[in-house]
Amino acid sequence: MKSMGVRAVAILVNWKGADDTIQCLRSLQADLARDDFKVVVVDNASPSSGIDEILQGIASFMPAENWIRVEEGEVANREWEQLPSVVFIKAKKNHGFAGGNNVGTRFFMADASVGVYWYLNNDTAVERDTVSSLCQEFSGTSGPLAVGSLLVHYDHPEVVQSAGCLFNPLTGRLGRLGEGLSRQDSSLKNPSDFSYLAGASLAVNRKYLDVVGLMSEDYFLYFEELDWVARARAKGLSAPLLCLKSVVRHKEGGSIGTKSVQVKKHSLVAEFYLARSYVKFYWRHHRVLLPAILTRLTAKAALSAVKGDARRARAIFLGMLQQAQYS
Repeated sequence: MKSMGVRAVAILVNWKGADDTIQCLRSLQADLARDDFKVVVVDNASPSSGIDEILQGIASFMPAENWIRVEEGEVANREWEQLPSVVFIKAKKNHGFAGGNNVGTRFFMADASVGVYWYLNNDTAVERDTVSSLCQEFSGTSGPLAVGSLLVHYDHPEVVQSAGCLFNPLTGRLGRLGEGLSRQDSSLKNPSDFSYLAGASLAVNRKYLDVVGLMSEDYFLYFEELDWVARARAKGLSAPLLCLKSVVRHKEGGSIGTKSVQVKKHSLVAEFYLARSYVKFYWRHHRVLLPAILTRLTAKAALSAVKGDARRARAIFLGMLQQAQYS
């Protein structure tokens, strides 16, 4: 198989999603034959039965010599060529989205030959040439760079889920560029007016990690990607890129109880962490606008209560209050 010109590592974080993780790995099976590509699966302290299911799933389509299980804190202490194609890391606890990704990143950080770190949600499947197309965006680039994929619906891959994400700091509104369009739509040819890239498929080069640092782990869920971009912009880095040839099918939301992308109502867990992360992000990056965001979140909780959804209102308030204690 043709070389990608750069050594790349895909990092998948699993939490109670064994079926999704195995399906994702199977979609990467052809790429795992590459000499310059490896995958790290980080399990965020799932029940032992789930871990066994993943390991059995890997063993069902990969020879024993092509994968290895290690514990959190271990690092790659062998040359790239001597490491198997898949590394399974059992985390000591649930570190959240960013923390789980950072566990996988740290495993390879000691190897300076790794040029690209690709953060891929486990509830995804990659289409043909996705890996090579993504990595080609980094060729000839010496400076820090982040590149994302075109996300399409898992069950309806002809329909765009996200061609970049939108964020308005004045209103706090989040959105997706291109959502609902056909992936063949001409308006997607040169996407550039997005605010940040979705973390479901986001790659950065080693220089980006050296300059900006790893993802901030204290968000746990939500706003990690937006925080990363805000930190990069504060250092004067160029905007991230979207690679339309890198196409990823995304289910979205299974690990937090939001089962379908078509369902706009968040789970209670999602509501809690979304409110919590809103407050944290604004405290760090748009502090002058924080009162407006607190007012908006309060109104959202109050509306839920009026509609009889007291549990949702409570989740939002708890998220706001917990973060306010640490701001």
